[in-house]
Amino acid sequence: MDQEITTQQLCDYMVRNPVCAELWQPISFVRQQMLVSSFSYLSVQDNEGKWFLLSDQEVATYLGNTSNAERKRRMAKSLEEAVKDGGISVCSIEPKLGNDPISGAMDNFNGKPILVVSKRSGETELIGIITAFDLL
Repeated sequence: MDQEITTQQLCDYMVRNPVCAELWQPISFVRQQMLVSSFSYLSVQDNEGKWFLLSDQEVATYLGNTSNAERKRRMAKSLEEAVKDGGISVCSIEPKLGNDPISGAMDNFNGKPILVVSKRSGETELIGIITAFDLL
């Protein structure tokens, strides 16, 4: 019996309902989200709708090697403030659509998560995330 070969799509691999960091959240909360779930990256959307990735390395570097008083001050800052003052860098990322073929995404895979979105009425909604772990 012949089987039809189907193209695997990003939505076949993604983890649905990904956890995101919000610009208004304090660094302490963002850090806690990363620690509790062992995340290396969190997705962040700016006020203009662009998507970015925040790495645990950036948060660790921002908080590390400071006095206790400075660490507390930095933990209380919002993510937006920490990015604006240059203390934390976020990585710009171009999200992919859920029905995009996995092969196309793998051609440019650099180890960073792939954000999967759907577009409805011009709005972009994050529906999933794919990490290297999800592709094993």
